[in-house]
Amino acid sequence: MNTRIRPAAWWALGTAATAIVLACSAPSAETGSEGGGDGEFFTEAFSSFAPADFSGEGDGVVELPEGAAQAMVTASHDGDANFAISALDEGNQATGDLLVNTIGGYEGATALGMYDLGNEPVRLQVTADGAWTVTLAPLADAPALPGSGAGDAVYRYEGEAVTWNVTHDGDSNFTLSYHTDEDFEMPLLVNEIGAYDGDVAAGAGPGLVVVTADGDWTIGNA
Repeated sequence: MNTRIRPAAWWALGTAATAIVLACSAPSAETGSEGGGDGEFFTEAFSSFAPADFSGEGDGVVELPEGAAQAMVTASHDGDANFAISALDEGNQATGDLLVNTIGGYEGATALGMYDLGNEPVRLQVTADGAWTVTLAPLADAPALPGSGAGDAVYRYEGEAVTWNVTHDGDSNFTLSYHTDEDFEMPLLVNEIGAYDGDVAAGAGPGLVVVTADGDWTIGNA
């Protein structure tokens, strides 16, 4: 069963536009991640494929393995200029999924295919001036949500409905998205520039938590 978790299309387009303009451990009881199941939801909701590693230097193209239209994308870059990863469809047109867009070195994980933005992705365009690595893995392989972290990351949450206190000490765009199988969900919980400290409500899991950050962050019970 390969069920794509999708918010309403208009919300997806708005989120993608924001991302383009603004340029993801151990489980922690603090976040309530002890309350969930055995991960069956994630293996049923998202496609399964064998993890694949890629590497290169400078600009490159990564062909997605079969079944990897939704995936956890873990990447690194050791250059000084723009580093970006974007998804392309069969006709090499951008799907609107801009996974990474930063300057200089990078280490982090992002989620491919979480929004219904158009055609299905079949490859990734990597823009880089240094050496880079990309690892593709099923979203079911994401670790449990911890109480703190740094940079971009993807996690599973299997706890109860909760109010999270969320903080960030970076300088650039900070977003927190929470994807479940609820219809017409509003997955973007936080979208700020720079430092952040606030409370947000999240529904019961299971769900996928995606963090975009350039600094240290925390997610704990409010």
